[in-house]
Amino acid sequence: MNPADYVESDRQKVADAKSTALNAINTAATQEAVTEALTAFNNVIASCKTQAIADSEAAAKKAAEEAAAKKAEEEAAAKKAAEEAAAKKAEEEAAAKKAAEEAAAKKAEEEAVAKKVAEEAASKKVTEEPITIFTTPKSVKAKAQKNKVTISWKKIKKSKKTKKLLSQIKRIQIQISTDPEFNQIVIDKMISKSKTKITLKLRNKMVYYTRVRYVGVDGVSQWSSKKKVKTKK
Repeated sequence: MNPADYVESDRQKVADAKSTALNAINTAATQEAVTEALTAFNNVIASCKTQAIADSEAAAKKAAEEAAAKKAEEEAAAKKAAEEAAAKKAEEEAAAKKAAEEAAAKKAEEEAVAKKVAEEAASKKVTEEPITIFTTPKSVKAKAQKNKVTISWKKIKKSKKTKKLLSQIKRIQIQISTDPEFNQIVIDKMISKSKTKITLKLRNKMVYYTRVRYVGVDGVSQWSSKKKVKTKK
């Protein structure tokens, strides 16, 4: 029964009690009978008042419980929404990180392929250069220091026999690589033909391979024998 029903019921009880009390008073033969009728009427009013208070408190308690349940439901829904949003954000960040890593890996792979192609093209170009100088640098040596290597070779002395050779040579080419096949060249340098040594800065505690050749206008010489050297600490 809702509060409105209780109110209507109490009104009817009070009206009935009033009617009964009036009838009792009208027919009462003694003062005690009148007092008894009034007491009965007051007891009905008191019981209705007590019931109304109890009903009001019960209704308030029920409303508070419903409000608390609704609030708990809303908080649970908000918490779930926040957790789902956080999970979605974490998922998106993970996907973005993965995409960035894949893009970086792909770029590195493409750069490695491009570098290899360029090296192969450069190597092919070198091998295709005509050999027109039929001697190579002699007594090639490589001496390592902490973070540098000094490469030296024997000077060609001027004479009637070497006049033509000296006229063919225009420069001297030095290459340094980290592998014996010279696929990973770290230095490729041209210097004056008058020089007989050069010092080049490199990383320390590394193994390098060096070679030297003569370069002319119309071609090159064969490479000298390669020299292995390790820079010091």
